[in-house]
Amino acid sequence: MYLNLVPENYAGTKYKVERVTGKKYENVPCLYKILNPRCAKYALKLIGEVMKEHGLQFAESQTLDYYVSGYSYETTDALIGKGLVKEIKKRETYEKYMQMKRRFSFARKIGEDK
Repeated sequence: MYLNLVPENYAGTKYKVERVTGKKYENVPCLYKILNPRCAKYALKLIGEVMKEHGLQFAESQTLDYYVSGYSYETTDALIGKGLVKEIKKRETYEKYMQMKRRFSFARKIGEDK
């Protein structure tokens, strides 16, 4: 992860950062490698440092309400009745469905590469 920090400020700390050079990295001279969950936790703290320098505040959590007005709740039976949901009753049917789904997604990925 490349950051707009001065790597020398983190020498001898728990943050193992490297200075990167080159025109491509002149705005982000600090490289921090995320190798494990602990490094990821430290990366969040480094991101917090960058945000602090730019006057931004790190939000711990964000709640979003995905409710769309105008649509009421419908039971599964009602959705099955409208043909919007298919109920799979047999294990064999489910496995066949999953195989078809895998084949379709695989074929789609191949097609997207072209």
